[in-house]
Amino acid sequence: MAGLCAAGVRSVATRGAVRVSPDSCFRIASLINVFTCTALVKTMRDNSIPLGTPVIELLPDLAPGWRADVRLAIEQILGQLSGLRESVDSTALAALGGGPRALQEAAELVVGTGNEHEPGARWSYYNCNYILAGAVLAALSGTSYERARCVSTDGCRAIAQRCC
Repeated sequence: MAGLCAAGVRSVATRGAVRVSPDSCFRIASLINVFTCTALVKTMRDNSIPLGTPVIELLPDLAPGWRADVRLAIEQILGQLSGLRESVDSTALAALGGGPRALQEAAELVVGTGNEHEPGARWSYYNCNYILAGAVLAALSGTSYERARCVSTDGCRAIAQRCC
């Protein structure tokens, strides 16, 4: 399956038994991390906040249940170098639902499990690093993660206006 959006028109082509239309939806999974990272780095730059800033300083509401290393920095979560214990899975996240506090509750779960090893010690892909990144973006922007991500990058807005 391949898709193209040009001049506000969606086109798709398929091969084999796959059936799609221009209105078909697809999960983009970790591809959203690119938008999250871009929006967070831009927001931090615009607010003169260094990437080496500890996450706990930007999410002080999480301090009571914080079990992760307090030195855990933004650059480490964005680079998948957090050392966080990879114990929060999709089942635990799905149980939170999609309400306005879901992201905050997910971030609480992530930092509440602590670290497996010291931040920066080794690379390990863990989706929950980007849960923290999204929570920081929302906190710095004073709005929801979804709104902050799109406004900060202008990418979502531009894509939505042209293609969706």
